[in-house]
Amino acid sequence: MANESDCPELDFVVSQINDLFCYKWFFFQYAIVLGWTGAVGLGIAVVYGLGYPKIIHNLELPSEAVNVMYGSFHRLAWGVALAWMVWACVKGYGGSQNSLLKSD
Repeated sequence: MANESDCPELDFVVSQINDLFCYKWFFFQYAIVLGWTGAVGLGIAVVYGLGYPKIIHNLELPSEAVNVMYGSFHRLAWGVALAWMVWACVKGYGGSQNSLLKSD
């Protein structure tokens, strides 16, 4: 028979490796989308975090505890968002953002 392999175990191993790479690529695509979503969300939260309720909805300002939390973590969140953007663009996952960060 022309379709039978001399070593079916090798066919099984090759198919398992192929499945592994396809799974990792599929998972990696979701990780890229999740990374961009998180970076954009963090950036928006830092920029509009405390002033948004007062400016848009005319609500009272956040409590002192919220102000302390924001003051403690907003620089870290901004750094994480920018680090993701730079890493993704350097690795080629930046899409249209690559044109903003190109040096040539």
